[in-house]
Amino acid sequence: PESQIPEDTLPAANQLAMSVGNQLSGTLTPELGFDPHMISVADRDPADPYGAVSPHYLVAVTNNEIAWFDKQGTELGRKTIEEFFGKLDGYHLTDPRVLYDSFEGRFLTSVLRISQNVSGQVTDARVILSVTKTEDPGGAWFQRVFSGVANIGGQRGPEQPTIAVDDDAVYVTGDMHALAGSAASGARPYLWIVDKGVTSGFYANGTLVKTAF
Repeated sequence: PESQIPEDTLPAANQLAMSVGNQLSGTLTPELGFDPHMISVADRDPADPYGAVSPHYLVAVTNNEIAWFDKQGTELGRKTIEEFFGKLDGYHLTDPRVLYDSFEGRFLTSVLRISQNVSGQVTDARVILSVTKTEDPGGAWFQRVFSGVANIGGQRGPEQPTIAVDDDAVYVTGDMHALAGSAASGARPYLWIVDKGVTSGFYANGTLVKTAF
């Protein structure tokens, strides 16, 4: 039989957690539910769904669409991923991300723009970053693009780049894989540190300044 640890021997914090859990058990119900089909994933596999919330809004993104809602679930806006990030002949968009930058009170999104040859091998990769001017995702967004290609034992581009922030910078990371025709093998981690530039840079619709590692 399984051994039981007497509750009076558990650390105080664990006892408190168990007590609260016992009181709440079976009483929690969601205050708000969202339609799981509120944002389209049609014709995109995988869908790569991501979401972020601020004090007043929710932004959801997939490989097909981006949409934003108030905290009561009312849809406030929606665009295809191409309408939002822009379409470029010979390229397609994939691997979207979104987060809420609580340091600045803004939403930040990213997407990977890639081109492929007839064999499906990636020939070029570019990272697009877009940040709201304010907390409101229905207002202005500032967008910048930079090359995701790096020479690390051969030409490589990122797969599934991910974003994070602190009070000074935006961090973009990804596993770098060989581009078509490259002698590179295996995957290598890579990091771009993007200055927020709140007063005159990226976050102010100015020049994007980045450092790569």
